[in-house]
Amino acid sequence: MKTFCIFLLVAFSINSLSQKHKDKTVEFKHIKAPLTPIENMNFHYNFLVEEENQDVTGKKTTLGVRSGTNAYDLRSNFYNSTEGLTKINGFTVVDYKPNDFEVNHLRLNVGIIDVVSKDAVPNGTLPNSVTTILCYQMKITVPMVLTFVDQHNQEFYTRSTTTDKTTYTYKFPEDYKPTGGAKGYVTTTELESAYQTHRINFLIEVRNQIVKKWIYETKMDISSHFAKQITDARVDVSYVKDKKNDISDIEKLVVEMDTLFAQLDRQPSSGIGANWHTNAYKEKFQLIAAGWETILYSENEKITNKTATRFDVDTHEGFYRNFLWCKFFAGEINFVLEKIMAIEDQRKINPGKYYAVKFDNMLAFIADYQKRYFANKATYSWE
Repeated sequence: MKTFCIFLLVAFSINSLSQKHKDKTVEFKHIKAPLTPIENMNFHYNFLVEEENQDVTGKKTTLGVRSGTNAYDLRSNFYNSTEGLTKINGFTVVDYKPNDFEVNHLRLNVGIIDVVSKDAVPNGTLPNSVTTILCYQMKITVPMVLTFVDQHNQEFYTRSTTTDKTTYTYKFPEDYKPTGGAKGYVTTTELESAYQTHRINFLIEVRNQIVKKWIYETKMDISSHFAKQITDARVDVSYVKDKKNDISDIEKLVVEMDTLFAQLDRQPSSGIGANWHTNAYKEKFQLIAAGWETILYSENEKITNKTATRFDVDTHEGFYRNFLWCKFFAGEINFVLEKIMAIEDQRKINPGKYYAVKFDNMLAFIADYQKRYFANKATYSWE
């Protein structure tokens, strides 16, 4: 194999015809193994909600509600068979049976909404006017805790807004539909009057939105920990757009990468069990990697001999990242990490030299892959 390192490129005068690269994000679906696998886990569950409300007089009330009987529950889509956990990771909702110890239980407590801050700020102008209108920009939290307990009442998962410091930003009246027809408020007195009129319903709507968003994030986290999760993988691919030279070899390799990722998108199970690098994909990615290697070696030879090259330094780095992606999907994880670490070391020595191409996405992808590999050695295979 020809050996080369992109970080060894020396400074040189770029030929006026050298091409600059662009990046695109290619997505494909794949199935990730669980981070915290539980042997023989029961994926049926009941969903129990305890919801704290505050009436107009400020009195607290606690409502015990169950799935399918409350409008708030329906908004959450947590247990809807087409939009809830079932769609994501195979969890199955069963009928509400509070004394059924054959299933797991998800228990959600939703506390009272808290307006942390409320500031009047400019928010544009009146139609056909230079008069400034105002809105309230608000920082809002909703205390929430979700626990997942097994049929023996043993807790094996918990998530809370206290732990992840969840704060959301909303605007009034902009984020409240019933005030959508208002032309705007030009004084703080008008704004406060409108806010007091709509405050209760506005905060109820905001809380429902926050809870729905948080529940979705939570169920994705549950899915990631305990089940095979269908998710989108994102790969950054570099290419050349402006055709000033013959770049048919580059175009061919980019198309081949796109084709393989499209095939993986139609076969998400290739990301687990029959891994990318334990089936036919390994050979295909190795062939594309060899193509990138040939191009990079050829261009580096031109640079060394101070002859005209088709691509500038940044483009070389982008194509080198393409090369490393192919190596990763061919199963050469350690090789890829070694090359990236070498580049990052050079970046520390000379920060201005290696700024165009980042490897953050690749490193995050590999780190997640490794965690799941070590948690599921019987499923994955390095070689």
